[in-house]
Amino acid sequence: MRLRHIEIFRALMLTHSVTRAAEQLNTSQPTASRFLAELERELGFALFTRTGGKLYPTPEADALYVEVQRSFSGLDRIAEVARGIAEFRADRLRISSISSFALGHLAKVVPAFGRQFESVEIAVDVGGFDEVVRDVIANQCEIGFVAYPVDHKGLTQLPILRTNALCAMPAGHRLAELKTITFADLAGEAFISLGHDVPSGRRVDRLFAEAGVARRTVLETRNAAIACSFIKEGMGVSILDPLTVTALLDPRMTARPFEPGITFQFSALMRSDRPLTRIARKFLDAVAATPPQGRQAIAAERPQSAPISYRE
Repeated sequence: MRLRHIEIFRALMLTHSVTRAAEQLNTSQPTASRFLAELERELGFALFTRTGGKLYPTPEADALYVEVQRSFSGLDRIAEVARGIAEFRADRLRISSISSFALGHLAKVVPAFGRQFESVEIAVDVGGFDEVVRDVIANQCEIGFVAYPVDHKGLTQLPILRTNALCAMPAGHRLAELKTITFADLAGEAFISLGHDVPSGRRVDRLFAEAGVARRTVLETRNAAIACSFIKEGMGVSILDPLTVTALLDPRMTARPFEPGITFQFSALMRSDRPLTRIARKFLDAVAATPPQGRQAIAAERPQSAPISYRE
């Protein structure tokens, strides 16, 4: 019994007419009649009686039709699910990000993406570098966003944008008169550090030591956004990623480029053994295509490497 036989039978049960059944299935009347005859011959019993040009189902046809409808209901559901997948309906996208990228870039990308794909539920988990890496490895998210290289053979890392650190300071600070800030300018300054638990904090501490410059650390916090809050209260200055600083600039805080440049390479992380879903690929395209906030202020640039690509 072929699927076409079942389709003809179902159409005949619904229309009680060979002509209308043929039209419904976009075939000819002789072809529909031939398929019906083949099905009856294969089954060994009649499915319809013909009276006054109309078809009337036999009791055997009624019994068969119950099962046919159950099967077609399942096929209709499969078709509906397939349409939903194609149209990104009932999709869920989970991403994990360090706070600076979430605050300074995803905050711009996610709302626009949500308006474009209104039926997609988006979950954004924010954590430290190590937490984001763990989320990706544990398959707790499809994409993670970090600012430093990740040495793990099971992960693929794709560059998104590269920026240089800023020196953030309270509005009216004496250093605001300078066009750029150097290590020497910060000698003896009240400094807010990100500490050794954060990759950027370790790097800044190392560079200060290499430059032979002593700071006066007045506060340590692992969160750049919290550092900005204390800077606005006049507690000190700090060297921070430009995405966070630019997102939080207000009349109480200003920033200047820092020399020599301390680079932040923001990248997307994903598992190498799992292809991204279609909606995740769309999102990654949107992230890569969206200019960073405050582009002029932070002198952000796209990596000069190969274009972003990912497994299909």
